[in-house]
Parts: sequence; structure tokens; C-alpha cells
Amino acid sequence: MSNPLQIELSSVINLSTIGALKTQLDDAVSKNADVSLLGVNVEKVDTAAMQLLAVFCEKIRADGNTLSWVKPSEEVGNVAALLGLESALCLAEKG
Repeated sequence: MSNPLQIELSSVINLSTIGALKTQLDDAVSKNADVSLLGVNVEKVDTAAMQLLAVFCEKIRADGNTLSWVKPSEEVGNVAALLGLESALCLAEKG
């Protein structure tokens, strides 16, 4: 089994930075591979970014691949819980 594709999330993910993240996530989907999100550096994340990540997780799973988190930051966990997106974001599978 090959190593998952790793995507390191930036410290701030919001409406002004979401375009670059979407491009990176779309590229990952096109590779049809397992993915690890490195979320330790995330200090600020908004609702739009969390929704994008939830859709990304859904696409990865729909393609038969897995998405895992490597050290998601407290901010990621808090915002996901506030929005009720823990399951949609695959946070139960965090590393």
C-alpha cells in the first residue's frame, strides 16, 4: 500500500485564502489516492473553509479512498464541533 498524499494546511484558512486551498484539494481528488491532512498549524479557520474540507472528505470517501488527519489543531476541532461537522470532516479518523 502506498503512502497517503499529504496536504499541509496553512495557519489561516478563510474566504481570502480558500481559492488556493480549493485548487490543492481538487488536485488531490484527481490523483485518486488516500489523503492525510496536516492540520497542526491551523490557527484560524472559517465556516467556508470547513465546508470546503467537508466536501473534500466526502469526495475522497466516495472514490473509495481514505482521509485522515495528522494532529488537527484545537481550532479545527473547536470549529468543527461548533458547526457539527466532525463526522463530515473525518475527524474521528484523526492521527
